[in-house]
This record gives sequence, structure tokens and C-alpha cells, in this order.
Amino acid sequence: MTQQKKEVCMRRLAPIFVFIFSILLNAQVIGYVDGIKLTKQMLRPKETVDELVNEVLMYLYGVEKGYLDSLSDKIWTKERNLLVYYTYNRLVVDNASANEGEMFSVYRHFDKSISVYAIDCKSFKDALKAYREIISGAKWADILNRYSSNVRLRKKGGFYGEVKWSYTPDRITRMAFKMDEGEVSLPFRFKGAWYIIKVTKIKDNEIGDFQQEKTRIKNLILRQKKAKNNSKYWNYMKYLLNIKFNEENMKKILKVMPRGRHMGAYVFPDSLWDIVLATSTLGKFTVKELQRRTGLVDKPLNLSRINDMKRYIEWELVLDGFTILARNKGYNRVPSVYSRMMRDRIGLVRGYIKTVEIKSQKIPEDSLIDFYYQRIEDYTEPERRRVYVIVNSDKEKLNNVRKRILRGADFSEMAKKYSIHLTRNKGGELGWITKNRFPEFAKVAFKLKNGQVSDVFSPDGKSWAIVYVNGIQEARPMPFEKIK
Repeated sequence: MTQQKKEVCMRRLAPIFVFIFSILLNAQVIGYVDGIKLTKQMLRPKETVDELVNEVLMYLYGVEKGYLDSLSDKIWTKERNLLVYYTYNRLVVDNASANEGEMFSVYRHFDKSISVYAIDCKSFKDALKAYREIISGAKWADILNRYSSNVRLRKKGGFYGEVKWSYTPDRITRMAFKMDEGEVSLPFRFKGAWYIIKVTKIKDNEIGDFQQEKTRIKNLILRQKKAKNNSKYWNYMKYLLNIKFNEENMKKILKVMPRGRHMGAYVFPDSLWDIVLATSTLGKFTVKELQRRTGLVDKPLNLSRINDMKRYIEWELVLDGFTILARNKGYNRVPSVYSRMMRDRIGLVRGYIKTVEIKSQKIPEDSLIDFYYQRIEDYTEPERRRVYVIVNSDKEKLNNVRKRILRGADFSEMAKKYSIHLTRNKGGELGWITKNRFPEFAKVAFKLKNGQVSDVFSPDGKSWAIVYVNGIQEARPMPFEKIK
């Protein structure tokens, strides 16, 4: 028996050897096929191990045929995005938390919003002059036009905006919350300029008690901590990469590039490929690399200016840096990440096989229609309902809210006023859901008729909720032409 026949024989026998002693080594592993590790997380819902093995065998067939070479860029893109996403969660999301003290410190000022006018000056000397003129009775707009170089502020007559308290308030917000209505501040330094601000209005907003607002405040703090962590690690990676741009070469390239938004790869003559646009600790970023990477982007790009190109190259290099960091930390071996990476590879190879081998075969349309009607239940879109929700920690209060709605009060307005759910600002709208989406609410919503409001129920054993159904789309088969 030749070596090739032995390999084919072993490949066919692979499913027989899949389960041997693998579970003893790692609870996540269910077997190996020709060196490919199979994990529990690779199994899709209702998929059997035999079906997974067959998919892996198809993948190995594609590898033998050399299809990975044609898919290398797509595989690289998917794996990089996955590793960066996982690294982001580990470094940014997992390191963000909010305790009771932090939430209460925000809650103390959460009911206020303050209208602020500002003047920015280039120097402390100018700011002091402006301050003296203002307290002497000069008009705010006149002083603004004389000293400010901020076009946006001047167009708005100096109106900086309505500021609210947060976990990380900027200096203008901190100053405003120390001032009384009508008061003008002394000059202070902020973002490279000297500012004078005036508080024109302090507005008291109606909010719930601390327990009602806690979830909203927690989400606010987490968002701000994530943004801070994200900026910290992004800047640290830029420092490690030591990116240096070649603006002269960029100017040359911009002359031959299309202007405005562009879909697909920026294509350059071979003679320009070796031109270096930037250098970093990872090496040179050339025109050839720019052409390759822009061809992998599935949305329009606009690299018409030097700053646009700098931002794009910086983005690409920083993501490369985080990908290397992820592999060095072994994140690519984490069961959930490995399983997703293998699933992506299998899907890409399977799709490529269908394109180059299966789709080249002609199948009569009559056969396709017969197949469609024989399996019509597999091509049916599930029933969907448009659902609104109000969640509150106080059952009695929610019962009163429900009574007001039944007497004619608007559900969305009640949600904005009383709900502690993240949909509060959208009037409680969850959107169009199926039975499997938001199951804690769907289990009640799918028992209601259109236009009905549910009784009060507990979705999680901790809080109370009511749901309102405002639209039902019955289950229906997908059109044949759509899935042909």
C-alpha cells in the first residue's frame, strides 16, 4: 500500500479514533482528527460530533488541495480581529468595575445639568484681561470675539453646552458644579488654553432614588472606565511600536490615489510597491502593504489627506501589535478563541470548496424547488414581536405604573420616567424579538395579544417588569428566490 493510500485510509478511519482518552487530558477537548483538536465549543447548537468531524474532514481536504493559500488574507483578517477583540476584553473590559461608593458619588450630582458659556484665550494674560472686562460689565459676545480663536464657540455665541456630572468630569464640568447661577469663574487652564466660564442656568432633573438609578450610573461609570483603559493601552502600544511616518513619500502616493471615499483596494503600479510610508518596531509599512490591507476592508475608505493615511496606518500597526501581544500571552490557545478560529477556518474553506467545485455543477431549478418545498420548515422565519419593557426594583411602584398605562398613559413616557432598564432612554423599546432573543421578556411577551400590557413579573428574580406588545409578524417561509 502506497503512502498516499495509507493517508486516505487513515483519514476515513479518523472518526473511529476521535474520542480516545482525549477527555482525560482536557475537559474542553472531545477528540482529534489528523492533528486537529476538536472542542466542545466548536459544536454548533444541535450539531453532533459526527457532523463536526465531517466538517473537519472537508477542511483537511481543502488544505490538501492548497486552498489555504487563496484564503490566507481572509484567515489573517478574521484571526486578527478575533484576537484583538479578546485582548480588548481582557485588558479593557475585565479591568473596569464600579463599586457602591463610586456609584453614589455620581448619584449625588446626577439630578443636575448646568448650561455653561465659555471663552478660551491663548495666554493667562489675555484671560485675565477678558475676566476684568467681563466683571466690569462688557458683553460676553464682544469679549468672546476679541479673545477667542475657537470657531465653534464663536458661532454659538460662547455656548459651551449643557454639562452633567460623571465619574470622570472634565475641568469645565468640575468648575461649573462649584459655581452659582450667573457666576463667572476666574481663568483656569484646560486643554492647552486658558478658559473663563459663566454658569447661566442650573436645571434640576427628576430622577429616581439611588436603587432605581444604580444600574444606569453603573453603566455610565463602566463606559468611562473602559474609555480610559482603552486610551491607556492604545497609547502604550503606540509607544512600544515607535511609529514614524514618511510624509514626503505619502505626498507622492497621494498624487496617484483617487480622491474621496473609495471602496476596495487602492491599486498602485508595481514600481511604487517598495516605497516606505512608515516604520515601526514591526518593520516597514510599504505601498504594497497598503494595497493589500485596503483590499481586505469591506467598507469605503477615505485616505485623501496625509492625516487620514497616518490614522489608517497607525490603526493597522496598533492592531498588529495587539495581535502579537495576544499570541505571546497564549490567548489563541484559550478554548473559546481556538474554537472560534477553527470554526472560521472551516467555514472559509467550506465556502471556497462550494465556490470552486460545487457551484460549477449545474443543478436544475425544478430540483431546487422540490428540495425547498420538502424542507420548507428549515427555511421559515420565526414569529417576531415588537416589544417594549419597563423594569423597576419596586413591585408596588410598577403596579401603579401599569394601572396608569391601562388608564391611557403612554408606555414609552412611563418607561423614560420609571424604568431602570438600559432601554429607558429609548422609551423601553427592545425592538423586534423572537422567542430566543431576550428570553426573560419573550416568555411573557409571546403570550400576549397585540396591544396588550402584561402583568407585573420578575425576569431575573431580583427586579420586576412589565412588557407591552406593539406589533406581531407571523412566522413565514423565506422566498425561494432569496435563498435559491
